[in-house]
Amino acid sequence: MINKRAFSALLGMNIKELIRNPLTFFMVLAFPFLFLIMFGVLSSSTGVGTDLFEFIVPGIIVMAFFTLAINGTSTPIIQMRDQGTLRLIGLTEASKLTFVLSQICARFVLAAFQLLVLLSVAYFNGMLQAQNIPQIMLVSLIGLLMLFALGYTVGSMRLSMEAVNGLSGGMLAPLLIVCGLIMPMNLLPSWLETVSKFIPLTYFGELLRYYLNGDAPSLGVLFSYLILIISTILLAFAAIRLFRWDHIRA
Repeated sequence: MINKRAFSALLGMNIKELIRNPLTFFMVLAFPFLFLIMFGVLSSSTGVGTDLFEFIVPGIIVMAFFTLAINGTSTPIIQMRDQGTLRLIGLTEASKLTFVLSQICARFVLAAFQLLVLLSVAYFNGMLQAQNIPQIMLVSLIGLLMLFALGYTVGSMRLSMEAVNGLSGGMLAPLLIVCGLIMPMNLLPSWLETVSKFIPLTYFGELLRYYLNGDAPSLGVLFSYLILIISTILLAFAAIRLFRWDHIRA
């Protein structure tokens, strides 16, 4: 059951925590937009026009959600657990569901802002068609829930904040490349293209690109949705099983 009073208090705490942490603020909000600006300048200076920019926007959306899920969710959970804050919350009337929902709602506000800015950029560059907005919102919601489930799974492991931040920084660029999000898949070695088929982010990016640019997903639209939904369910199950208020007590 959700305790409304505890939910309101935790929601306010989570919003303040996201705003006050400069590293989280930079990684979640500033970093994806700096990346977008960099590719926008690059596409103009190299004379490729909007081709590169159109290709990269779905990858920026995935990047923004990934950093929100890992740097903006996993890291704060680990920090609160190490500081004993989670243990104190666990002693109150707040249930695990209340705590998780308060975190997700606070982060949904940031995700909505990220998506609004990026889709506005896509619209003013002639990429976004109004009839595709509901599908883009649906894909973004499923992908965001999948990444949140990943974030809670990582945050429930016995890892330090430094390890998670290093893992995120070290994994992000290779993931974006292997999944064909910042580099066309046909430029990759065949074995990397095979590896990409086993990474759900590939299908998240392909569905976004389909609704933004019209490029059909490699395995079809319905199968891509199915992969995202199954991945979300499996990661959510792992997060539920692994989540602990502290390093001992579930």
